[in-house]
Amino acid sequence: MQTQVGVIKQISGLVVAVDQNGVSRVLKVGDALYLGEVVKTSSSSSKAVVSMDNGKDVTIFGDESLKLDENVAIGQKPNTVADVSDLQKALLNGEDLTKLEETAAGGNAAAAGGGDGVSLGAASFDEGGHYSNINENFRSIGDLNSARGAERIGGVSGAADNTGGDAGFVDTTIPTVTLDPINNTSTVVTGKVPNPDPNTKVTVEIPGHTPVTVPVNPDGTFSVPTPDNEPLKPGTEVKVTPKDDAGNGTPVTTPVSDVVPPQVDLTPKHDGTIEVVSHDNDATKVEISYTDNGGNTQTITVVKNPSAGWVVDSTPGKTTAPTGAFKLDPHSGKVTISDDATKDNTPVIAKATDGAGNTATGETAAPDKFTIKFNDDADGNGTITRGENYAEDGAKATATISIPNLAKDGSKIHVIGTGINDYYTVHKDASGNVTSVMDTKGNNVFDGDNGIKVSYDYNHYQTVRGNAANITAELEGTTLKATSSVKFENVGKTEVKFVELDEHGNVLNEKSDQITN
Repeated sequence: MQTQVGVIKQISGLVVAVDQNGVSRVLKVGDALYLGEVVKTSSSSSKAVVSMDNGKDVTIFGDESLKLDENVAIGQKPNTVADVSDLQKALLNGEDLTKLEETAAGGNAAAAGGGDGVSLGAASFDEGGHYSNINENFRSIGDLNSARGAERIGGVSGAADNTGGDAGFVDTTIPTVTLDPINNTSTVVTGKVPNPDPNTKVTVEIPGHTPVTVPVNPDGTFSVPTPDNEPLKPGTEVKVTPKDDAGNGTPVTTPVSDVVPPQVDLTPKHDGTIEVVSHDNDATKVEISYTDNGGNTQTITVVKNPSAGWVVDSTPGKTTAPTGAFKLDPHSGKVTISDDATKDNTPVIAKATDGAGNTATGETAAPDKFTIKFNDDADGNGTITRGENYAEDGAKATATISIPNLAKDGSKIHVIGTGINDYYTVHKDASGNVTSVMDTKGNNVFDGDNGIKVSYDYNHYQTVRGNAANITAELEGTTLKATSSVKFENVGKTEVKFVELDEHGNVLNEKSDQITN
């Protein structure tokens, strides 16, 4: 257990105590001092008065130190004040001059507590050094042993106790500051200085910008906008220093954290491929999953290598997609999934992770293609039989064309074919659902989930002439295009002979011709 030997009675400037282990602490009025500690003043303007437990006061001047050993603790000192410098120390330490030995200036020793003290006349101390210059008739100093001590020396007053106001004291309490977390979405630097003195201020320093100093609020809080009210980059070091009237303050530095997830985009292309790109330079990994044409889930994992750029993660189970199913750009990290790798209109999902562990997920559907269905071809074998439809030649038949998922709100589909040439405008709601498809005459030809219904010419003789009914659909502004055709059942012909007879049954005229079965 530490042995207390005194307390700080008065202090000016910065004074510290260093224990036997070398651990230092900043002292303030009322702090206890312990045996073995060394009390140090930090500069020539610093000073401390120690009230020892033995009843004595010890003064430590600027750039001095005092070791609190056994001798100091019991108040031992030379019995003789050898010279004027000792008298000066006694005066400044507040000692009773009547207790000084007569050898101090040849006077008679006084009895304890009585007498006129030594006969020194007027004593002058003109030498500098660590002691203040004194030129005063010591008889007018007053009782140095009183609670107030020397109230006036040469017209300069100074408090010798803790109740005389602020005169002679310098605030040595070092203010601290607590910063609120700062991340890359923050546009203000905020925090608090606990128990602030009046006029306490904080200075906020951000690299590359002019420091900003503001006063704290009465409760110690403060708020400083970031430059241009823009979020700071992750890793930026923000330094905040509190300052009181005495200039004391302990700075605090904190880095800007990254809380913004990376951005990942999945873009279906008109050629059926899908591009996956992470647009955050901090992204370090992208994980992709999709469904192949066999209905199996495949995965692709790419990671950023500090020296090699983006590479495929070959850890077992991380990348199951076969070679050739995708391409990787090592510079940008873009992954391109081939058209043949994905099953049409199935989900493709990508997850990007940045260096701070933030993640973002994106999803799209694998591009599908136009499908064209001739509605009269019930069995879908590419031929319309007489049993499926025996419409008159020149009548209109119908076909249904699917709407590819690449079509956006306002996209136009151009349909051209046998007896048809028109544009159809797709309309979608905010969720991407098709609400209508309008032809150039203002008719809504959208038949629900199946697509759009168009009409084309029905002609049995197309097949006889070696032709078929053809329809081509193209998504305007893209390369997405599909063509389909249908044939008609081959129509048989029979030779028929026409004979004209008179009323007696005689042949007047005879003619042969072929008719359709």
